[in-house]
Amino acid sequence: MLYKLFFLYVLVAISSCKSDPMDSGKTKPNILLIVSEDHGQELGSYGNQVVTTPNIDSLAENTLIIFLSDHGAQFSRGKTTNYEAGLKIPLIVSWPEKLTGGQVMSDEMVSVIDIFPVIVDAVSDQPKPELPGKSLIKVGSGQQLGHEYIYAGGLIGTAKYFYPKRSIRGKRYKLIHNLFSGEPDPYFSVYTDHIYPTVLSGTSREEIASLPVELKEVYERWENPPAFEFYDLENDPWEFKNLADDPNYQEEMERLKRVLNKWRVNTRDPFIDSVNFKMIRAEVDSINKFYPDHSYQKDTSFHWNYPDYFGSYVWKEN
Repeated sequence: MLYKLFFLYVLVAISSCKSDPMDSGKTKPNILLIVSEDHGQELGSYGNQVVTTPNIDSLAENTLIIFLSDHGAQFSRGKTTNYEAGLKIPLIVSWPEKLTGGQVMSDEMVSVIDIFPVIVDAVSDQPKPELPGKSLIKVGSGQQLGHEYIYAGGLIGTAKYFYPKRSIRGKRYKLIHNLFSGEPDPYFSVYTDHIYPTVLSGTSREEIASLPVELKEVYERWENPPAFEFYDLENDPWEFKNLADDPNYQEEMERLKRVLNKWRVNTRDPFIDSVNFKMIRAEVDSINKFYPDHSYQKDTSFHWNYPDYFGSYVWKEN
């Protein structure tokens, strides 16, 4: 028997307390997956809704709550970038029955791909197919280590601001591959020129002009990215000093390039194929020419073509 135990503004809510005869009589937990759109600022509101829910005390012990944000802060070099400020998000996992509360596990690297495995792990004891993510239950209880590497894509979902990039980071080093290097990142001006009323938190061009030379270079690199950026996060957590041309770091950078490329191959990244790359680039250029400033979004007959040729590439037999 499935029934809703309580409601929150969530993207996913799964709840059940019925034992599954196919699952050795395991009692399923209630599960709440909460994805905040404002970088965690709504946490207090969500928490208030939880604690005021009828019968919450009887439900809490066997309720798995996962809270996260959808992206990093909407600041310069934050949201829409592959810098740490854009990729790091809050993540809180609570399940009194299985996890010890009050822990801050900053030493383990986890990713949003770990959300599905933790839900599968919570509701089933059956053998599971291999998944790309790791169960946060096992990581949180010390049964399993986090990831050796965290990967990220990125492109921006509109033609006007299309700028694909890929990145990889380990515990110390970080590599960003800007696929459209040689062209300016179009989203830079959204922050500096405050184009939209919802994005007023960016550093203005006047403020950038008043900065010391080394910080001006940081913004210049964001606006006109090189093909590769390489950072030592241990000594440079803000990613100010690009070490891609430093001979002392070439061996480590080349190693991360190989690991990143292997991930792109294994995940069937369509941008790794030169034909796909040329086709999407031509499609974006054509849309920006004939439908400037997102005007295609008002044309009900418009449709992107890339799902067809990307899909054919992703699903074709190796």
